[in-house]
Amino acid sequence: MFMLRNNMTDVIELENFYFANIFNITRNLKTVAIAWEEVFDENIPFDPNVVIQVWKGDLNSTVSKVMKRGHPVIFSSCWYLNYIKYGTDWPNFYRCDPTSVVGENRLFLGGEACVWGEFVDETNLLQVSWPRASAVAEVLWSNVLNETEAKHRLEEHVCRMKRRGIPAQPASGPNYCHY
Repeated sequence: MFMLRNNMTDVIELENFYFANIFNITRNLKTVAIAWEEVFDENIPFDPNVVIQVWKGDLNSTVSKVMKRGHPVIFSSCWYLNYIKYGTDWPNFYRCDPTSVVGENRLFLGGEACVWGEFVDETNLLQVSWPRASAVAEVLWSNVLNETEAKHRLEEHVCRMKRRGIPAQPASGPNYCHY
């Protein structure tokens, strides 16, 4: 009904209308909008200050393309904590280092560790998140990455979390906490 009243012939026109209005609202509120990369991929016109969250694309092409067009970026593609593999999997999150591609580009704002709820709920959220999120945090906040040293820090951090009642899963297989 809305499309008919506004002489829109397809969903693309509706989508463009929606995003134009959303971005106008955020501009008028003097806030910064964050849009998923689909909005960028579909070439929907929007303010250059809109932050693009790259959640499915890769570092080399998608992040670089977004920054070349002058948009700030938040990256999360390789940090979906709910993608669980058997055994020690935190190194997969640790090895995703965006600085190797973006360097010191001021448009790269950082990253986000994400968890979707298809197979995660209140019964396993903390175990799924920790220590994986700790590995992501170190990648985003540290200037020097060393996976061997990180392994020991994460194992120690898991013990620290357990002492505080946080049910973190083992970082690198069975371990003993001294507490």
